Formats: sequence, structure tokens, C-alpha cells
Amino acid sequence: MTMDKKEIYKRIDLYFEAMLSRHEERQLLAELLPLEGHDRRIDEALAVMLASRFAAPVVTPVKRRPMKLIAGVAASIAVVVAASLIFNHPRDTQTFAYVSGMKIQDPAEINYIVATQLSDIGESTDLFSQTLSEDFDDIREALNDDDL
Repeated sequence: MTMDKKEIYKRIDLYFEAMLSRHEERQLLAELLPLEGHDRRIDEALAVMLASRFAAPVVTPVKRRPMKLIAGVAASIAVVVAASLIFNHPRDTQTFAYVSGMKIQDPAEINYIVATQLSDIGESTDLFSQTLSEDFDDIREALNDDDL
């Protein structure tokens, strides 16, 4: 299938936006090779495509959802502080905890906050583990894909 220039340029843009599948990238490369030397934009795309096929893979850490991680760490600290206040506080005095600058004296409310924060930490940890696993799967797939 031969594409017209407008379609070729559209595919080149999609390539540079990382929106093409590997199969579509191979098709685009096959379409571009015979046109080498006739169009500056096509020559630039070919140079990048061919260079990327032979370049050593560079693995960089992916920072996804950093706010979730920060929220998880903040929740962990809050839980430790609240638990410390609850369990290390002398029993003959009134139990209280400070949460977001507010003094909370109801033990049931403090327990609810601690349970909620522990749940948030668990969810954040699960999400982080899932994201990390998906990233490693993507890296493994990219490194094992010999047909590009």
C-alpha cells in the first residue's frame, strides 16, 4: 500500500509522538525507504528511525504519579505519629492527636483516621507495585523485541 505525502507526513508525526504500533512503524519505514533523498522531512524521519533501531537501549526510571507516592509517605508519617500518640500516651490522661493542625480528642475518630490512612497507604503501595510491574514488563518487552 503506497501512501500519499499527506498521509506519510501524518504517520511521521504519529511516529514522533510515539503513537504507532511496532507493526505500523515497520510499515512506515518500508514506505519511507524508497523515498530517501527526495524529501528533507522524510530523510530526517528515516535518520531518526534507523538510528533508533541500532542505538543501545537506554533505560531510565519512569516517574509516574509522584504525588501518590508523596501522599503515601505523608500518610505513613501521620500514621506513625498518631499511633505513637495513641499507644505511648499515659492512660490516666486524656487521649488526643493532632491531624492537619487540629486537635482530635475522640478516640473513635482517631482510630478511624489511623485506619483510613493505613488503607490509603495500602492502596498507594498496591498502585505503586502495579505501576512498577507494568514498567518492568514494558522494558522487558522492548528489550526482547528483535523484529524492530
